[in-house]
Amino acid sequence: MLARIGRRAASLGISLVVALVPGCSGESTGTVSGSVKFKGKEMDGGYVIFQSEKANTPAVRAKINSDGNYSAPGVLYGVNKIGVEPPTKPLEANIPKGIAEKGKFTGDNAAKMKGIYSNTEGTYVEIPREFRTPETSKITVTVDSGSKPFNIEIPPK
Repeated sequence: MLARIGRRAASLGISLVVALVPGCSGESTGTVSGSVKFKGKEMDGGYVIFQSEKANTPAVRAKINSDGNYSAPGVLYGVNKIGVEPPTKPLEANIPKGIAEKGKFTGDNAAKMKGIYSNTEGTYVEIPREFRTPETSKITVTVDSGSKPFNIEIPPK
């Protein structure tokens, strides 16, 4: 009798752990793929971020390839808000004018900064800030099958 109670308690404990771990609750996911354009041109870097409207779910990030295409596996079924994060600005664009003009940004200082500001490949484009995060973007996609094509066109401001 005690052995049966112990097995049931262990079984219940495992079930609770599985239900609380994201992605293990039986939620269906799909792969969303397509292209990303801004002002009619393919973006050649950056990330597409998918955030489900369901509470307490992790975002899915997909890299935008050099040809402007992306593929995002693991996007939860249902409505997802989308943000598009452009590649970072080139290092030179992030150096304050006074420092660059005085020649103080050379050698080790420049090498350290390159590591900070070169976290993505591609050409930086100044997309409107409202489209950079799922929370502020008005772009959404409804995922309801295993594979969902979805092209993203970011409108100019």
